[in-house]
Amino acid sequence: MLALKKVSYSYNRGKKAVDDFSLVVKGGEFVSLLGPSGCGKTTLLRLISGFLTPDSGAVLIDGRDQSGLSPSMRRIGMVFQDYALFPHLSVFRNVMYPLECRKGDMSAQERNEVVADACRKLSISGLAERYPHELSGGQQQRVALARCLVQRPRLILMDEPLSSLDPGLRQSVREELKAIHDELKITTVYVTHDQEEAFCLSDNVAVMDCGSLMQYGTPEEIYYSPANEFVLNFTGGANILKTDGCDYAVRPEWISISDGENGLRATIESVSFFGARTRISALESDGNRIIADVPSVNARTLRTGDSVCFEVMHGVRI
Repeated sequence: MLALKKVSYSYNRGKKAVDDFSLVVKGGEFVSLLGPSGCGKTTLLRLISGFLTPDSGAVLIDGRDQSGLSPSMRRIGMVFQDYALFPHLSVFRNVMYPLECRKGDMSAQERNEVVADACRKLSISGLAERYPHELSGGQQQRVALARCLVQRPRLILMDEPLSSLDPGLRQSVREELKAIHDELKITTVYVTHDQEEAFCLSDNVAVMDCGSLMQYGTPEEIYYSPANEFVLNFTGGANILKTDGCDYAVRPEWISISDGENGLRATIESVSFFGARTRISALESDGNRIIADVPSVNARTLRTGDSVCFEVMHGVRI
């Protein structure tokens, strides 16, 4: 549905913000662009939407090269970081706004029907007369999505729409967003620097650094089989263990406490309680540090200075 072919872009002929970037997104997929600030995620959205023009390469939607097409001709919906709702307009008028900008396309009755249908799909019909300041974060997101839907987009782009929410609200809104996409199945490209957010929402994740694609795959593929050290560290980090001349990356949650003696014997340096899990930092006799995240119920009796045996459940050769 969306194809990026060797797309590159530089601001003011400086360092490339996007460098030889290729990606294919299938219809109905939810794909996240995941990476640190400044890695080119938002620039890529602007290239897809038409607000920027690639220096080289091509953006194709439904097989058609988008070169020369303005943003308004691409049938792309956009959800911004702050939702960009008009504070002086009701929910109904906010959702109606894109259609009022193209009044020649349909009658007033048709516009009202399209808006009512979008509000019904997103369960905000009862909020039609409210104003943005009277809505929760999740409700505001639904209004922003409804405003996208009335344009009948082929593609929705989202630029870190949850980043301004507090953690508790962010989780509930994230779950709402996933449910909405599962129902509507509109192809979505989502920008985030939050690994958990990307993994929870996405069918596939594109991990980016310095304008380049580091790895593209399902959340499980990226987490359990990172392509390189950058992907490994950006998606949670890991212990580096040496075995028979090879280095293995072992994430903290891939280590358990062993009841036997066959494993990695180490002395606990610190025990940090995080509710459901406890993080243990321990030193082997050779000075190698092991970081393990274990279920707290299995770590209640552990204290600094205790000797403990760890078992590695999974590792990735690097």
